Amino acid sequence: MLALCPPSTLPSAEAVREAKDELSRIAASVDIFVFPADPFRARRALGAALACLRPASFWESWFWSATAFQRLRQLARSTTFDLFHLDAVFLAPYRSAAPDIPVVLNHHNVESQLLASRASGERRWWLRRFFQQQSEKVATRERMLASNVAQNIVVSDLDASRLRELARTNAISTVPNGVDVEYFRANGAHGAKPGTLIFVGGMDWFPNRDAMEHFVSEIWPALLSDDPNRRMTIVGRNPPAAVVAEARDPRFRVLGFVDDVRPHFEDASICVCPIRLGGGTRLKILDALAMSRPLVSTEFGVEGLGLTEGEHYLSASTPADFVRQIRMLESNSALARRLAMAGREFIERHYSWVRVAESLEEAYAKALRRA
Repeated sequence: MLALCPPSTLPSAEAVREAKDELSRIAASVDIFVFPADPFRARRALGAALACLRPASFWESWFWSATAFQRLRQLARSTTFDLFHLDAVFLAPYRSAAPDIPVVLNHHNVESQLLASRASGERRWWLRRFFQQQSEKVATRERMLASNVAQNIVVSDLDASRLRELARTNAISTVPNGVDVEYFRANGAHGAKPGTLIFVGGMDWFPNRDAMEHFVSEIWPALLSDDPNRRMTIVGRNPPAAVVAEARDPRFRVLGFVDDVRPHFEDASICVCPIRLGGGTRLKILDALAMSRPLVSTEFGVEGLGLTEGEHYLSASTPADFVRQIRMLESNSALARRLAMAGREFIERHYSWVRVAESLEEAYAKALRRA
């Protein structure tokens, strides 16, 4: 295993050592390449400006490490590998370090489509143009790389159809995101607190940050106007300034990263997901449903998961929708219980690690046969 580690992921040398020790229990060898902290936003802005002039995308440059490339080349020459699992299209430059090993390319999202969505929602013209240009560059890379690997892995059938249309390849397997259904299980030690809502998700990922900024400015005021006794808990690293500022109100808690999210799910009566950008699937929705929490979400939030509105969750797209659906769940405990039970059962059937592992092994087997 070779892992690239931005400083925001593991912020201390101790955290890196702990991660390496844990990963070494399941991997023959582990190399973690920590990127140096960059205190200067100007340096990142310079990188973005240079990316406009280069054929490679900004993120390919951001994730490039010559040291990691050399280590990968050394491993490829000294060890026999059956497959090379490349975990994102942005890591494409590393492919040439091991040119003779069949590649399985993982797509957490169809990244070009996600960047195009971000561009369409960007009000500042210069950022809109930047993301449009980067989307085109990433699409070119996806098209070229996806059609020249042994197998592609996507997280949903929807992303499979998007990638198939873009890259004109049938070498695609759907391997969904999963959840540990034994770990994420409501223990019933204490009941949910009425009127308590929760959102969980790292806000260093743009769709989550955009969702929470929209929630704070539009949805939360409408919810308080409807019932000033409601409370909200936000869990996830790097909350934006507007979200942190809202925490001056004691009804609005911003916890940042937590070691164990389960107690916070159990405290909440309803999970909300106001995501407005599509692509991939939302891991924390899987966690919330596994914890038997009723869910109110946009269609983008549940995109690709196969959930049925009214059976596994309630749909909302506007602030008024969120108010109406949350009020309905708060006033109809039977409906809340039915959604919670159906969500848990759905996760057990489709998203347990056992199911995911079976799908991943099948994808690897297809890659070996094709290679």
